[in-house]
Amino acid sequence: MSDNEELEKRSRLLKSKIQKHLEKDEDTSSEDRKAGYQAYNEGFRLVIEFTTAILVGGALGYFIDTNFRTLPGGLIIGIILGFVTGVYNLMRYGNDKALEQSSTVSNEDKN
Repeated sequence: MSDNEELEKRSRLLKSKIQKHLEKDEDTSSEDRKAGYQAYNEGFRLVIEFTTAILVGGALGYFIDTNFRTLPGGLIIGIILGFVTGVYNLMRYGNDKALEQSSTVSNEDKN
């Protein structure tokens, strides 16, 4: 077999693999894409909620510090309470998702 024939054979094989890959990408349903976007949105929402809890706790602590002249005690306590609140929100979300997923699995088992 000459080099040109081998090159042509490899070229045809590569083109067929590319074609199969492109067809596979076209088969991806819009529901799969929506599920991916939903997961991204939920994750982004959790990050925002966690960060907001810490910032609000810190702001309240700073407000207490400036009014009662307790610098930096209120700020530190506020940030810690904000962090605890953020973790609590994350855990609550995780528990809700676990319950939702277990109910979905149990409903599928019944069918």
